[in-house]
Amino acid sequence: MSAGTARGVVALACLLAFLLRVLHASDQGIWGDEIFSIWYSGMSLPDIIRLNLANLDAHAPLFYYVLKFWTMVAGQNELVFRFPSAFFGVLAIPLIYLLGKHLADQNTGIIASVMMATNPFQVWYGQEARTYALTTLLTLLSVLLFCRLLQQKGPLWLWAGYCLVTLLSISSHYYAFFILAVEDLWLLLLLSRGKLEWRPWAIAHAVLLAPLLAGLWQVGYMMLRYRAEHLPLNPLGTVRDYLVQYTVGWFVDPVFGEWALAAFVAFAAVGLLWLFRARKTWLGLFLSFYLLVPISGALAYFWTTSGFPPRERYLVIVTPALYLLVAAGVAASRRLSPLVMGLAILVALSPQAYALGNYYGQSRYARPDYRAVARHIQSWEDKGDAIVAIGHLTADVFRYYYKGSAPITQFRYYPGENSREEIQRKLHRLAQENKRIWLLPSGDGRDDPDAEEWLNDNAYEVENHWLARARLALYATGPLPSEQPLNSAARLETKLELASYRMSSGQAMSGDILRLALNWRPLEDLGQRYKVSVRLRDDRGHILRQADRSLGGALRSNFPKGSEVMDRVGLRVPNGMMPGALSVEVAIYRDSDGRSLSFLDANGAPSGTWLSLGRLQVVKGPAPASLDRFEIPQAASYDVNGDWRLVGFGLGRDTLMPGERLTVSLFWQALTKAPDNIKATIKLIDQQGAVAGESPVPTERQAVLGWTEGDVFRELIDLSIPANATGGRYVVSLAPGLGSELSLGQVAVKARERRFDMSAVQQSSSAAFGALARLRGSDLSREGSEPKKGALETRPGDKLTLVLYWEALGASAESYTVFTHLLDGGGRMWGQHDGIPALGTAPTPGWVTGEIVADRHDIVVKEDAPAGEYVIEVGLYDPGTGRRLRTEGGEDRVIVGKAVVRK
Repeated sequence: MSAGTARGVVALACLLAFLLRVLHASDQGIWGDEIFSIWYSGMSLPDIIRLNLANLDAHAPLFYYVLKFWTMVAGQNELVFRFPSAFFGVLAIPLIYLLGKHLADQNTGIIASVMMATNPFQVWYGQEARTYALTTLLTLLSVLLFCRLLQQKGPLWLWAGYCLVTLLSISSHYYAFFILAVEDLWLLLLLSRGKLEWRPWAIAHAVLLAPLLAGLWQVGYMMLRYRAEHLPLNPLGTVRDYLVQYTVGWFVDPVFGEWALAAFVAFAAVGLLWLFRARKTWLGLFLSFYLLVPISGALAYFWTTSGFPPRERYLVIVTPALYLLVAAGVAASRRLSPLVMGLAILVALSPQAYALGNYYGQSRYARPDYRAVARHIQSWEDKGDAIVAIGHLTADVFRYYYKGSAPITQFRYYPGENSREEIQRKLHRLAQENKRIWLLPSGDGRDDPDAEEWLNDNAYEVENHWLARARLALYATGPLPSEQPLNSAARLETKLELASYRMSSGQAMSGDILRLALNWRPLEDLGQRYKVSVRLRDDRGHILRQADRSLGGALRSNFPKGSEVMDRVGLRVPNGMMPGALSVEVAIYRDSDGRSLSFLDANGAPSGTWLSLGRLQVVKGPAPASLDRFEIPQAASYDVNGDWRLVGFGLGRDTLMPGERLTVSLFWQALTKAPDNIKATIKLIDQQGAVAGESPVPTERQAVLGWTEGDVFRELIDLSIPANATGGRYVVSLAPGLGSELSLGQVAVKARERRFDMSAVQQSSSAAFGALARLRGSDLSREGSEPKKGALETRPGDKLTLVLYWEALGASAESYTVFTHLLDGGGRMWGQHDGIPALGTAPTPGWVTGEIVADRHDIVVKEDAPAGEYVIEVGLYDPGTGRRLRTEGGEDRVIVGKAVVRK
């Protein structure tokens, strides 16, 4: 390859490196240590040095000066803060090319430059407002000048440049001392063999030592007196993990990362072998020194002093040596043929490309973004709120974006600070002084349990979720409400029982938080994690709010028999609620597979998976100032009749089956002091433009509720998908009494195949459940076997497959759930499955008269089921009320099969 072509390839590598480092650089908020850079860059020049030393910062102040002067010119935003790192990362590309060309050959330099341009680890720190890209650039330039000076006397400016660059590298990060150590060890080795003139190097070191002794003597003292928290260190494991990160970053699964590193190590070994065979043994040894001396030196420093820990980013200074060794191995393959070298390049670069694709294409690899957290709290905060931030950076990053007024309490986890008792004491005081506490856990979660455990035990969890990879929780405070009586303990199979509960006032306004304390008593040792689900449901079956949390809190999973477990749950009543009564209901399900436990009635028979704890009366309250609090799925601005404006809507689902119900949420804002009733209709329009279904917007209640100008309320409109609807896309529109229709979007209807003939079945039946359906028969089998007549033999843990054949007798307005229970002789349940017929694909409102619905249910026999004879009962019930359909004989169930459990 000609020199001109080589320079062109390197230029393209620089362009690619620049594009990769600025791509999405402004899409992610400031995070982690970046806040230190912003904090320092806002200080005066003397204060930067003074506070840098006082804070025992491993990062020397040069980058803070660069960032200060840069932001004075370019302003301040995420891209501006990160641009210097991108710029320095691009400048390193031609330097590694020159070093590779100088030490090995042109091909090695080109391949190393492309590798460094596209390496995920380099891209990550090329998009971070920290010193690592600058330190990499300066140490790489120091090594390049050092190698040039070894082979020629060099003019004075070259010696001066080497001394200046080396000093600047140490001024960017103190770990750059280890690169100077590499160079000095190499000098000693050459001097011992009489291959080097020592005088110019002695002068150069005198020049280097003068400013070090004059201005940086405090640094050595600081590095010796700094004490990091105790970190267990496995040297070999640490080095392996760091090399994986230098290869593909954090953006692949561990197994792939190990294989990618293995490929890099293989290429590096080939590169060393080639250098040795090409009589460039000293160059191979130098690159090995360049890679290993800083790593071993950093490990030894930390091991002996507990000083600044050898984090992978601190050792970014060794990455050029790794890329050069790999590039030398790839370049050596050209001796076989250019095609082989092309394949080697592909193998070396493919893991990096895959990792970059993950980084840019998968949100889980993005940085935590506290912009979203700050916006959320600002939208929802009220008077009486407090914010608790965990960790030494979380609060600082959050404060940068937060514009609200709630006080912030920060728990910094430094050695000797914030004991468990002190945290609990501070939280107790905050809970007494504030109505709600927002919790911002730390990024790594190491120290969160002290705070989170106290809040779980003493407050009511309202929110606990992730926003842009940052976790946020909200707790309502206050004393325990009055205990509510239960007629008898509500048992959940053989697992546990709800012994009692406490619930705040039975009346609430929109936006209020319902405080609920549930007292559970395990009936056996619970060896796996369960979740508690609490919901608000209206009389039409709409789930208006649901909160799920781990039984006993996320920090606990083991509950012995007879222990007491209290769950405190805060449930926010949605804003914009129409006044009326709501049911407060609770359920328990297994975290592993989502299977709900059944509550048992007084006779020990299953009575459903939800238990009603009472009614909550919602009354009209003051309108929130922000529309964000209405949780509007899609904003709109559409006036109807001059009195109302549609400010938002939501379709809830985008795919439905015939017979299913589409619930449309409409958010209305009153435009006048005494608005008239809304006159509008929701329509479902098929592909031919015909109206397939419609539902009026209710207006009877609105005129008497006292709505006034500016008020916003939410109305839920049910639109049934006709049983005979064909598959395809349907438009949902709002049609006012006057004016043009407004399209609210489209939904897909998936039609299913129907059958009207019965095939042979294992067990015949003729039980009719009301006017809905007749059970014509069933097949029962064990997984992997065919249905057979007679009792089915099975074992604990087996999966039984039950297929029910229903004949539709007529149309149904209600959607019924089918239950299937495996019962022993005493009526105790040892397996069950409840669900919408045909695994959710054939809801009963979608049945047409005469069709046969094949309805499959998988029933898992419990692991502790005793040996003996069992029966399988089936039936249908309304999931909203729990009411079962009865047969012609007045029964609410039918026995469809028998099973014999053998151990």
